[in-house]
Amino acid sequence: MIKNTAYYLIVGLMFLCASCEFEEDQLGLPRIVTFPKEGGEKTFKAECDLTSINIKDKVGNKAFLQEADGLGVGIYKWLTVKAPLGDYLMFQDMLTIIVEPNTSGKSRKLYVHFDSGWKYGVIEVKQE
Repeated sequence: MIKNTAYYLIVGLMFLCASCEFEEDQLGLPRIVTFPKEGGEKTFKAECDLTSINIKDKVGNKAFLQEADGLGVGIYKWLTVKAPLGDYLMFQDMLTIIVEPNTSGKSRKLYVHFDSGWKYGVIEVKQE
């Protein structure tokens, strides 16, 4: 009896998890943000608070935002991302992207990944 109950419980959980799918949604944020070689700063407003934010390169290395003075701050290579902290370990709906000057003479690219609940998106940050 216990074996059958455990079996049905596991199968039921598998079906429940299979029905939960993440949905790609930019949540009002741009897909591509371009900066000149001088760098700069741009602030965007999302449609809702964000659950997580991180910075990745093309091979998957990443940096997560850490708490600093009421902000979530993430720094990876030449890119800094800031978002005000909200309630319940979430970020508020504002996202600031700061890019250092590019002295290499080559274009470069990093990605800001974010999500809110079952929705997620990616901002491609380009600099010439």
